[in-house]
Amino acid sequence: MEVLNYDFGEITDEKFKKIKDDRKDEEPRITPKMFDYCLGDTTSLRLEHIYNIPDNENKIKEFAKFLKEDIIKQNFPDEVYEWFARDKLGLGYKKHEIKEMRRKEKIRQNREKKKSNEEKKKQKSKNKI
Repeated sequence: MEVLNYDFGEITDEKFKKIKDDRKDEEPRITPKMFDYCLGDTTSLRLEHIYNIPDNENKIKEFAKFLKEDIIKQNFPDEVYEWFARDKLGLGYKKHEIKEMRRKEKIRQNREKKKSNEEKKKQKSKNKI
């Protein structure tokens, strides 16, 4: 019987550092799809990875992305996925955040209304001429 000999030579610190430096600019080879393995009936590796992200904003974005791409797969606005992600992660909006969102939405609606009124006035003035 013949034995395979995989002689890579001696691994020294210089060789290891060279390999590490060569791979520095490469994109990571791990993708979120690689974490889609079930753990029991209620969780998966990807969910556990999302739960263990220390930054809450990144955690919410990753969970919303997970919902949009793998779970719900509907054409809802991103705010719906974010809201649901916050709810499931226990990081709901605070009262002042909701008030700020309402204020911004009201400002946006007023600007659109003002812009449409100006367009109507321009159209009326063109029709008079």
